[in-house]
Amino acid sequence: MPDSAPSQSHCGTRYPIWLSGGHPKVSNGIVSRRLCTYYSSTCATISHYSNLQQYEYVKVKKCPGGYYVYQLPNLQYMCHRAFCAVKDTSDPCLDSNCTYGCVNQNGQAQCTCPANILNSNQNQSCVSPCSSDNGGCSHTCRSQGAGSKTCECPDTMELGKNQKTCVDPCRRYNLLDQEWRNARYGSNSYCDDTNSFEGWYRFVKGAGNRMADSCVTWGHCGGNGKTRWLLGGHPTVRNGIVKRKICTRPSSSSCTCYHNSHTTFDYAMVRKCPGGYFVYKFPQYQWSYCHVNMCGVTDTSDPCLNSTCTHGCTGDKGNPVCTCPSNLVLAEDKNTCVSPCDIDNGGCSHSCHSDVNATITCTCPPALVLARDKKICVTPCLYQNGGCSHFCVADNKGKISCGCPAHLMLAEDKQTCSKKFW
Repeated sequence: MPDSAPSQSHCGTRYPIWLSGGHPKVSNGIVSRRLCTYYSSTCATISHYSNLQQYEYVKVKKCPGGYYVYQLPNLQYMCHRAFCAVKDTSDPCLDSNCTYGCVNQNGQAQCTCPANILNSNQNQSCVSPCSSDNGGCSHTCRSQGAGSKTCECPDTMELGKNQKTCVDPCRRYNLLDQEWRNARYGSNSYCDDTNSFEGWYRFVKGAGNRMADSCVTWGHCGGNGKTRWLLGGHPTVRNGIVKRKICTRPSSSSCTCYHNSHTTFDYAMVRKCPGGYFVYKFPQYQWSYCHVNMCGVTDTSDPCLNSTCTHGCTGDKGNPVCTCPSNLVLAEDKNTCVSPCDIDNGGCSHSCHSDVNATITCTCPPALVLARDKKICVTPCLYQNGGCSHFCVADNKGKISCGCPAHLMLAEDKQTCSKKFW
């Protein structure tokens, strides 16, 4: 919009309107500017053309993209007035479509973007690296500086090797089942330096059903004296993945939580799974000598520690009993929770749908309808003869037409055949 007086009878009108006070900067935000109506090249109020002694005002903002936007008032009191515009060629950003910022690059408008957003479309727009396909992340995508991004996971999951996919350790773990690893085992013939701990682990069978979280007898767990346990206890399911210090027993006479031979403590990541058991992610072996092992114990206080439940578990007379969320049911193996439609298609002959309460609804293709059992799809004419008293015909969309023998006629209800009256 011009900020000096245009000539009379320009801008398609007799009395053109311009801006008084100049245009703002981006940092000024929204400002209010006086509107001038041409009157002998001066900034006239509308009092020159009416009985009102006042000016009119417009709100103006310079956008980060370099252009201006205006909130124009409704013009009143007289005719032959119009808002003017000018073509300012001194700044190409005035014609830009940039969202965040704009610079004059050799007479061309070039969009600039914040540090965490990428420049795209030949420098004409700013796009978050997370905007396309969630940045390739399976869960949360977070924009970082220089247009980069990182993928993040819920507390119950960890980022996989591809740094994009979140992995649930309760669904992907290795087994530690060596009997010598149990805290009650007194032999000293084994060593964890042969285990290149990759991924997550679960104590099972002879090794126990969880890692020890208190001092273990010297010389047990298959090691030569030094035994290892968790400090800080085990988490609940709600805690998600937690970090716990690994203690090493320094001598047969002390249960002090000691660090490893490198004078720093090792740490394990621990999660209690919905099935009631624990999984662990151990550090790589760093000891300069052998016979130091991760110790397991057999905890008989909670039968769910031995479960293979995929979702939930409760103890019943010393036995684990698997439970499922409200929208799932227990499969035939009594361990896995599945959709009710995954079991024999929910009993439906065609399509099966289940709701948040695991209630099944069967549906049919257009040419078929549900029979009385609400599970099997049949042609409309096979279900109560389609409502027809005699003949029933259905087209490929399931639309029914009733017919009658020659000596009868179709009644007004289009379903019943009655006697002819002629």
